[in-house]
Amino acid sequence: MADREELLALAEKLEASGGGSNQLDLWIAMALYPKAPSGGYAKATKRFTFSLDEAVVLVEDVAPEWQWLVDYDDLRSPSYCAQVKRQGEDWEHSYRQTAATPALALTAALLRALAADDGGS
Repeated sequence: MADREELLALAEKLEASGGGSNQLDLWIAMALYPKAPSGGYAKATKRFTFSLDEAVVLVEDVAPEWQWLVDYDDLRSPSYCAQVKRQGEDWEHSYRQTAATPALALTAALLRALAADDGGS
């Protein structure tokens, strides 16, 4: 897995994105699945930044013991907010992120949580 700084930099790219991106999907796969064949390229066929379903699969694969939620917040721009936390912890201790789409928000929240959880190692 990528180190803390790489995960945070990637989360920032997702937060700044206006929508899904094949390049972002590739970077996510390479960051989270470095030992996969072709350095994560096999996972790059997943569209983590385009599809909330794929983003959920990513969370369940990388952090199966964690809980998540995604909500629409019409008072903020970007309008979608996602939270990721370990089971048993209060939601006030979750990693919260906003982004332009639900998939981007959830994936960015996951990256921030992984970076904070163990430094990405």
